[in-house]
This record gives sequence, C-alpha cells and structure tokens, in this order.
Amino acid sequence: MVVLITGASSGIGAATAQAFALSGARLILAARRIDRLRSLTSTLPSECHLIQLDVRDRAAVHQAVAAIPQPFSAIDVLVNNAGLSRGFEPLHEGSEEDWDEMIDTNIKGLLYVTRAVLPGMVARGHGHIVNVGSIAGHEPYPRGNVYCASKAAVRMLNKTMRLDLHGTGIRVTTVDPGLVPTEFSEVRFHGDRTRAASVYENTRPLSAMDVADTIVWCTSRPPWVNVEELLLMPTDQAAPAMVYRRPLPDAGAGASAPLAQRWFDAWNAHDAEAVLALYAPEARHTSPHVRASGGATDTLKGRDAIGAYFRRALQKDPSLRFEPVSLSSGLRTVVIEYRAHRDGIVESNAELLELDADGLIAHSRVYHAH
Repeated sequence: MVVLITGASSGIGAATAQAFALSGARLILAARRIDRLRSLTSTLPSECHLIQLDVRDRAAVHQAVAAIPQPFSAIDVLVNNAGLSRGFEPLHEGSEEDWDEMIDTNIKGLLYVTRAVLPGMVARGHGHIVNVGSIAGHEPYPRGNVYCASKAAVRMLNKTMRLDLHGTGIRVTTVDPGLVPTEFSEVRFHGDRTRAASVYENTRPLSAMDVADTIVWCTSRPPWVNVEELLLMPTDQAAPAMVYRRPLPDAGAGASAPLAQRWFDAWNAHDAEAVLALYAPEARHTSPHVRASGGATDTLKGRDAIGAYFRRALQKDPSLRFEPVSLSSGLRTVVIEYRAHRDGIVESNAELLELDADGLIAHSRVYHAH
C-alpha cells in the first residue's frame, strides 16, 4: 500500500506517518520543512519518498505528484492533513493575510492535492481519500470565524466527493478531532508558546497518535465499508469551548509523588543515570517506541537494556522536555500523564509505573505514545 500524507513534518501528519509505517505501507511524505521530514524518516521502518511542498502552490502540487517515481506512483491512500489556524480575533479585527493563509491551505490546498491524485485512483478503480477536518467544522466558537468556516468547507467537500465518486470504488472519509496538542495553537497565536500551552492546561486532550490510529483504522476496513465521517473527541471535551480542567495533584498522592517528581526531574535534566536509578535491576520497559526504533519486541528487559535505550533516546532528542498533566497512584502503581515536547512536536503520553516492594520501578508501560 502506498500512502501520501500532506503536512507530514509534525503533529498529526508525523504520527500518521509513524502509524502507517508500522503497518508496512510505503510512504510519500509532503511538507514545507524538508529537514523535519528527513528527521522523521530516519525513525520509520518503511520506504519513504519525500516531497518539499507548499500545498498552496497549485503548479508545484501538480508537478510534484506527476514526478513521483515507481514504486510510489500508484497512490492507494491520500491523507489531506496539511492545515492550520492563524489568528484568534473577532471578525472585525481579523487579519486578511491570516484569512488568506487559512483558506489557501485548508481549502484550496486540499483541493489541489486531491485533484492531482484522484484521477489515478479513478483509473485504477480503487483508493481512499482521508480529509483531516475538525470539530470546528461541526460547531463554531467565538473568534473561530474563518478557521471554522474553512473546516466546514472540508466537511462539505468530503460529502460532495462521496457523491461525485459514487460507483468508482473510491472511498472518502473525514476524521474530525477535538483538542490535540500539536503546533496548532502555537501557529494560531503567532508563536506565543505560553498562550498556546494554556489551551491544553490541566486537561487530557487527544494525542496525535490517537488521531493517526483512527485514520489507519478507517483505511483498514474492508473495501465495501466506507467510514464517511468520524468525530473524535477527548473525554474531557464536550464541545469546542467546553473543556474539563483538573489541577495536577501535589498532595494526597502518597509515597508515589516524590518518585514521580524525581522521574520528571531526571528526564528534564537529560540525566539517563538518574532515570535509571529509579528502576529495579530486573525491571522491564514496554513502549511502541522500542519496536519503532528497531527492537524485536515492544519490551526491554533488565536495567542495562533499559539504560542503553534511554541514553540513545536522550542523545537523539536533545530538545526533549516533559510537561506534567496529571498524576494518580495506588499502593504500588503510579500513572503519570504528560506532554513530551521535542523539536516543536508535542506528544500526549501516559506512563504506568509498577513498583516493587522497595519502591523501585519494576515495570514501566507507555501508552498513547508516538
């Protein structure tokens, strides 16, 4: 299977590349930041063709698609992920330049790429278009104006594609997520990271991998099944502006609170030995990252193997930083929810720490990771 993903250099696009790579697909990854794509592909266990591309450039889109070499040229799945929100002002104070950028990327860019790829799918009699929309396309919110309108357009284009492609064998899906901590808010607020971080403060959003897994699931249904529209929301979010927020507990967490703090301190100090000191000698570490980086299974056994893996991870990602979200604990278990920041990419993860009788980590398991 050959999958073309736009906006693949970060966030949902990068996670979708990782998810499809693990399923064995060949990947065509398109984005403006080619350096990010090269960094991403160095971690992927699949064949990749990279395209430096701004989807707003119609001529460049058609030229790039026409130049895709074998064995990548017969595209089975197109994931129209490239998109952004720029600005957060009421309409009468909005920037027309911001409006143009959103409309040119979210609507016209999607159309340009689809127009370039779709004729080949129709000629072959099979294919799948996945459009990444938003809850904003279903329900507007104050100051969302043009962004909401652009995602409503994506939703309507998805519906009309279904009508236009009826009888061709081509499937069309829109996946519409709620809160996902990617570069989205930082772009919206023109690089204001503090304001962007506040959007996800004290709540449990979706991770980019949650969305990516959903996209892969939609494309893996039997060919007679078309998931036309899927709205994907965090449990904590009931509407665009209705988000449940909880404080990070620092009292009442029991004896696990000091261990959790040492865990965060050690990772953020990039001190692999301090992290390793929290583990029992015969500990295990389970994470999808392990297999993705070349491991035979998802589980490492023994402190030596875990230590070698952690040292490589910290050396590979010098910008890595963990931001706590929530903490809960039982008698010998600790669940830490956090956001991992690396090279402008934000991942929402949860880690279950199982402790031994000495209070050391006997088994750590990473969930919602990418």
